[in-house]
Amino acid sequence: MKLSGMQFLSQPALQLLALCQLAAGSPCKPSSSDSSIVPTTTTIEPVESDSSTIVSETAASVSTLSAEPTTTLEATTDSTTGFGETTTIEVLTSLEATTTALSEVLTTSFTSTTVESTTTTSISQAPINLIVNGGFEDVTDRSSWKKVTPDGDLNVVSNLVHSGNKAGYFNGEAPSSVEASMGIKQDISASTLEAGKLYKLSAWYMLPQSGCFGLFLACGYGESTFALKTELTPYTITYHQAERTCSWTQDELNRGPNIQVVGDCFRVQFFLDDVVLEEVV
Repeated sequence: MKLSGMQFLSQPALQLLALCQLAAGSPCKPSSSDSSIVPTTTTIEPVESDSSTIVSETAASVSTLSAEPTTTLEATTDSTTGFGETTTIEVLTSLEATTTALSEVLTTSFTSTTVESTTTTSISQAPINLIVNGGFEDVTDRSSWKKVTPDGDLNVVSNLVHSGNKAGYFNGEAPSSVEASMGIKQDISASTLEAGKLYKLSAWYMLPQSGCFGLFLACGYGESTFALKTELTPYTITYHQAERTCSWTQDELNRGPNIQVVGDCFRVQFFLDDVVLEEVV
């Protein structure tokens, strides 16, 4: 009689077989009727890891390191002496690192400020000529220049000038055999002068003929002239410049300041041009 292999199993073997079916989900096959059956054991060893992010910063760029876990199942079989196989399943997690470089664009903004320099230049004002029509250019002006005395004649000429187109010309002769004071003058407004201040008087002249005891460039007041005066060089047929420094007191200003070209002469002939009276600064 042929018997089934199940009849030779002992009670403990049957219990172990039932446990194997429950644990593995499939029937355990015994290798023989004479040996104990060792069930296949599965050991799962997890390797724990956390997804992490590593950020490194530099002054110019930022690198971000992100790691995503990748799980690999590796099965190894350990063959033992014919009783059965032991299978170990290891869950290996490898980290694949992905580096993302973030390029940071550094923008430097420069603000340019323009400072406008302000320079204040003090320009000295040129001294004002207090003589009216000093070059005799205005032929319609008949009041600025006048004769010191009735003797002689004052005219304006367009030849033999120092500058410009005109010059003053005086020609006089004493009415008798006695010398006479003759010449020309210009009254100066007292409001344009200041008592005690220095003023410079200058004029260009020619004195081709002189029968004088001296012809002078002088400052004065009223009918008088100052004691200090500049004598003009006689018998000159080219222009020369004469200069004189003047100062008036308040009393002299009240009496009417003036400038003069005057002398005691029997006869006299002279040209006058570019007369200037200005404050000494």
